[in-house]
Amino acid sequence: MTAVKKYALLSLCGLTLFCARAQMPATNYDESQVPAYTLPDPLTTIAGKKVTDAETWISERRPELLSLFESEMFGHKKGAFTDAHYDRKGRFELADGGSIFLDEIGDLDMVSQVKLLRVLQDHTFESLGDSRPKQVDTRIICATNRNLPQMVQQGEFREDLFYRINLITVQMPALRERREDIPLLVEYFARQQARQNGLEPVEISAEAMEYLSRLPYPGNVRELKNFVERTILVSQQPHLTEVDFKNQYVEIAVKTGGHDTSVHSLEEIEKQMILRALELYGGNLSKVATDLGLSRQAVYRRLEKYAIRPPE
Repeated sequence: MTAVKKYALLSLCGLTLFCARAQMPATNYDESQVPAYTLPDPLTTIAGKKVTDAETWISERRPELLSLFESEMFGHKKGAFTDAHYDRKGRFELADGGSIFLDEIGDLDMVSQVKLLRVLQDHTFESLGDSRPKQVDTRIICATNRNLPQMVQQGEFREDLFYRINLITVQMPALRERREDIPLLVEYFARQQARQNGLEPVEISAEAMEYLSRLPYPGNVRELKNFVERTILVSQQPHLTEVDFKNQYVEIAVKTGGHDTSVHSLEEIEKQMILRALELYGGNLSKVATDLGLSRQAVYRRLEKYAIRPPE
């Protein structure tokens, strides 16, 4: 790893620890929503007023229906809406004194942005069906693969909310910009897959590792994880060669050009990854969700988004 890249990663680690010890909101810009374990280890310690306090994370946003968003974020009282059979605490209340992670913040609809702005600005909220305000003291950490400043200019994201969440910005380098990490990630994913499925440890040849280090990975770490795990499961071999990986690699043509084209191509990549996972696991959504690093709810939303019908 070059001195420049080492300095960049050390700066990222230092910045995340700084945010952990200060009461500051932070936004992570990541072009393909890389799962948390791909970040430098210090980011996983961000929680509460002290680095050692307990943490509460939100891994995915809820559907854009306002009542569901309010219920998930702020909780609800019994009888507040149909099927509200009991009182429920929201994510902000559960994270009081700790940290809350809001993923895909750039996909939040404008009405929900207003609801979120109040709790960020005043540190107060009201549960659905309750008129009594509640106080909360929570650090906000957001992640997005969208260009929020451009969305603000286009009227797609509230300017006041943007400045509330953007005190500290952490730019996560794409995998192609830190290829030295690829062998470490491949070994980690291979060990994880063997442990989860009760397989013997898998050995990956030097030629295969060199091949994996050359690929473009437009889908970033999630694509690499899916690729390694699929090859292990399909090959069922204790020793994997370059040929084994080549047989499982599906190249997706990525368009180049302006911002809109780039966003469209990433969505197409995500769609293709979901289709491949559905085919690999025979439509088992639990296994698909685990393989892609998503919750089942997130998989359902993406199936609806891309009009994908899972196999019966």
